[in-house]
Amino acid sequence: MDFITTELSKYLSRELVVLIIAMMPFVELKLALPVGLSLGMGVPESFIYSYLGSLVPMPFIIFFIRNIFSFLKSRRFLKSAITKIVEKSHLKYENLIKYKKFGLFLFVAIPLPGTGVWSASLIANLVNLDKISSVIAISFGNLIAGIIILSLSGLVIL
Repeated sequence: MDFITTELSKYLSRELVVLIIAMMPFVELKLALPVGLSLGMGVPESFIYSYLGSLVPMPFIIFFIRNIFSFLKSRRFLKSAITKIVEKSHLKYENLIKYKKFGLFLFVAIPLPGTGVWSASLIANLVNLDKISSVIAISFGNLIAGIIILSLSGLVIL
C-alpha cells in the first residue's frame, strides 16, 4: 500500500489521496485514516477527510444501485456477478433483520472487513429499508468506526 500512496502523492494532494482511498469499497475509512496519518496529516484532518470520503458513495448506492444493477444484469457477462452480490447482501442482512436500522448502525460501527458503508448501503437498498434513516444510521456507525480505529491506534481526536 505504501507504493500506491507514494505514487498517488506525486500527483495529488494528500487530502485527495485520503478521500480517494476512503471512497474505495472494503477499505474505506479503515485504511484511509491510517494512510492520512502516515502522510503527515494531523489526527482531526485525517479523520475528517477519511470520514467524509467514506460517505461519498453512500447516497449513490442507497438511491440508485437498483437501477445500476438492472442495467448491468442486462449485460449477459455481468448477470451472474450482480446476482452473487445481491445474494451475498441478503445473507448479511439476515443477521441484522431483527434489529433493522440499529443493526445497520452496528454493522458499520464495528470496523471489520466487509462491514462498511458500501456493504451497509447496498443492504439498506436491497432490503427496502427507509432511505433517510438508513443514511443516518450508516453515517453514525461510520463515525463510531472511525473513533474505534483511532482508539485502537492510541490516538484521540479530543
